[in-house]
Amino acid sequence: MAHVGVVLFVPWRSAFIWALVGSCMRSEAIRRGVELTLNTALTSDEQITLLNELLDQGVDALIFLPMSISNPGLLPLLNRARNAGVPVITLDSLIDHDAVACTVGVDNEAAQAQVAD
Repeated sequence: MAHVGVVLFVPWRSAFIWALVGSCMRSEAIRRGVELTLNTALTSDEQITLLNELLDQGVDALIFLPMSISNPGLLPLLNRARNAGVPVITLDSLIDHDAVACTVGVDNEAAQAQVAD
């Protein structure tokens, strides 16, 4: 069974959207028979710590919303994931690193065009 590790950022003002994303991930993991470990972080340092713990557990993939792309722990984490062959999926933030398999996010330009129409 595949094991996917997720760390979501839960800032107080937008916690609902990330709670909804987490709920959808849980439902989809159950449907697909995937083990999902979902954690939440309140700080960038906590996020890096949780992601490293997931790598220690031997997850098959990591998903996270980068809280700070300038955190000094991010590059070593991404290098570690790459070296372990663990693909990384970022949510709503592009990171130029070969460990990042893809980014899932909103196309703000298209959304604004739809609103304007």
